[in-house]
Amino acid sequence: MTKPSRTLLTLAAIAAVPAAWGLDVTDADLKLGLTMQLQLRAEASLAEDNAGTKYSPAEGAGDPDTADFYVRRARIGFTGMYKEKFKFAAVLNADNTDKTTSADASRGVKPHLLFVGTSFPCMLSDSIKHYVQFGLDDAAYNGSQNIFSSRELLMPASRATGNLMKNRGVGVKWMVTAPNVQGWIDIQNNSGDTSETTADTRDEGEGLWYSARLHLSPDGDWKIAKATESFLGASGKGVLVAIDGAFNDTDSSATASTDVSTMGYGLEVLGHFDAVTALAEFRAQEQSGNGAHKDSVVYLLQAGYALPWKDTVLEPALRISYIDLNKNDNNETDAFSANDYGASGTQLELGVNWYLNKHNNKIQAGWTNWDGEAAGKAKADIVRVQWQLAF
Repeated sequence: MTKPSRTLLTLAAIAAVPAAWGLDVTDADLKLGLTMQLQLRAEASLAEDNAGTKYSPAEGAGDPDTADFYVRRARIGFTGMYKEKFKFAAVLNADNTDKTTSADASRGVKPHLLFVGTSFPCMLSDSIKHYVQFGLDDAAYNGSQNIFSSRELLMPASRATGNLMKNRGVGVKWMVTAPNVQGWIDIQNNSGDTSETTADTRDEGEGLWYSARLHLSPDGDWKIAKATESFLGASGKGVLVAIDGAFNDTDSSATASTDVSTMGYGLEVLGHFDAVTALAEFRAQEQSGNGAHKDSVVYLLQAGYALPWKDTVLEPALRISYIDLNKNDNNETDAFSANDYGASGTQLELGVNWYLNKHNNKIQAGWTNWDGEAAGKAKADIVRVQWQLAF
């Protein structure tokens, strides 16, 4: 019998997608898996800017569009292994489809993950493993953007610590895994790489993005092997402490000769005790360039309590955030923003999750109340309902 080629196996995988929501294809050399994530959102809001003018958080503009439907996440692609040694991913996204407009301009598709990596043992100990990767991926810095998968959010909205440094670029990643420790180091193109529209008159060149992250979790009963925003009420307990730092060096702005450098650092403490999953997070950054200096900080606390219900799980959730994007200015007047989270101010979120099949199939509802930092009228109340299907 003739063995099917890898090309035919790949084509068969693509053709079978409508009939198979989870799909893996394997031959002697190649293991290929289909991955998909859809988050479909309905959002209604009542918001004002600091002048008391109606404001649309979904669009980030002064348009009183009080209700919207859009695709928050749309990601599909392949992940796999070649020769049982080389890991790869090729994933596309069409995130935020129809968020700001229903025109075709909002329905673009772009690369999300494109990388190749390989693992190798440590010569010092069999219990230590190394992994090196090259390509397009999230930097390990800022767990709200990567380490805590967007599939496993406790609320429909992302954490407000996403306000501060984050990067998804092309570069090199190194990871080491030991019994109680995981560590990452990234070197990537910086977040505004070559964004200048006119010539730069200085001799100084543009820099790179550098970041590192460390996970510490005790062995035994209290070990957390993988970070998540909800353990879905699974019995057990654990604690994980993460510390990280990043430096975005001499990053171009859209105006020539006005580069900015940013240094950031953070601390996250994740706890799990049977039905409860809780997270405390602190994140700060210092930005300098063009004769200016700005310090920013975000504090966040969240918790969920998961309750079994028939063959599903219900989880009420709470999140509190304090956001200060410019500590040098105690009277910031910015409106909410176009993000899942607000600008400088205080933010309260209440939600409930209905897990039909763990994080793979869940419905989430959440209410966000945000008050701006200034003494004016900047405020927002947002209700989001979101259905996720992922595999």
